Amino acid sequence: MGISASIWGGAVCFAEAFQRPPHYNAFGGFWDKDHHVWAVTQFTEVVDFTISQMNLHPANSRPDTIPVPAVWWDDVTLWPPTIRYLPEGRLKLELPRDEAEDLETFRHRVDRVFDDVLAQLDREDVPETPLLSGPESMNRLYKIGEPWVVGTLRYQEERGAMTKSCG
Repeated sequence: MGISASIWGGAVCFAEAFQRPPHYNAFGGFWDKDHHVWAVTQFTEVVDFTISQMNLHPANSRPDTIPVPAVWWDDVTLWPPTIRYLPEGRLKLELPRDEAEDLETFRHRVDRVFDDVLAQLDREDVPETPLLSGPESMNRLYKIGEPWVVGTLRYQEERGAMTKSCG
């Protein structure tokens, strides 16, 4: 996409929202032995699409956990208390030569497929998916009733802060 980024690792915690009562009151994520990986762009934006799959993790606290929207957050000084990234540092991928060559071959194939898909895709074919990009996006998603945003922000409003901490 023409944007450079570095890969970071560490702990991440997101407030959880649930479909059945109690609808909130927990943090989920990856800490201690379970680490998480995300990207930081050249503009210091945090990009984390895989967090939207956190509800599928085998150690998830409940089967009715509402998925967290994907993240492409533009101003990391404006995190809400429902989201916490605790970086441990940049990650550097060091592979043996043959595996590095396999990865490069795979990257080229992915690039070709991606270009082919983009060339054939109509805007109408792209599903609307929620994306957390900053406080404005959280407000917009709250207004349209996005379940994770509504659940976690309502809890925050009712209690003033999250009661269970990350890790």
